[in-house]
Amino acid sequence: MVNTDTTNGAIIRKMIVNQLGMTFFGFLVTMAAVSSDNNGIIAGAGIFSAAFYMYLLFYLCSEQGKTDKIRIDGGRAKPAPFRCTMLSLAANSLNIVLAVLAIVCKLIVSLVSNVPFTTAPAKDAVLRPEFAASIYKVCDMIYKIIHSMYTGIIVSMNQSDNPLWLLVFILPSIAFCTLGYLYGLKKG
Repeated sequence: MVNTDTTNGAIIRKMIVNQLGMTFFGFLVTMAAVSSDNNGIIAGAGIFSAAFYMYLLFYLCSEQGKTDKIRIDGGRAKPAPFRCTMLSLAANSLNIVLAVLAIVCKLIVSLVSNVPFTTAPAKDAVLRPEFAASIYKVCDMIYKIIHSMYTGIIVSMNQSDNPLWLLVFILPSIAFCTLGYLYGLKKG
């Protein structure tokens, strides 16, 4: 059967390796663009990095879809059109946890400190509870490092303090994995 832990684990590992590789690529491209001090170049670098990452995910999942199509046509597997959607959710589980934790902590800081959600934690402000502000900052930092392929987009939109974008940037990877797998099943 096609849905073995070994096969699914290999796909998840490939998705994670793609993300880590794109982390370094996005960091290099964005840092080069930021040195130009041109908002258009920064946005272009972010869009290029994100589009390249989406292409890698699409290609990975389309190849898996083609492989699964052969197994389905041969009667060795059952159709599972959302297989790569679930695998992408599993590969993005750390990203989802970090994003939700950052949003919850920032919401707590915003409510307790009586500051707007998009500006909490503000610089030089006395924030309560301090542990929530610290957890938010750590989660936000880790998330932005592992998603540096989106940094150019975040910087050009002036949204670096809005943690809702942390969840928004997970959606394209899940969508492109789904589309790639469905494309592979159709063209396989």
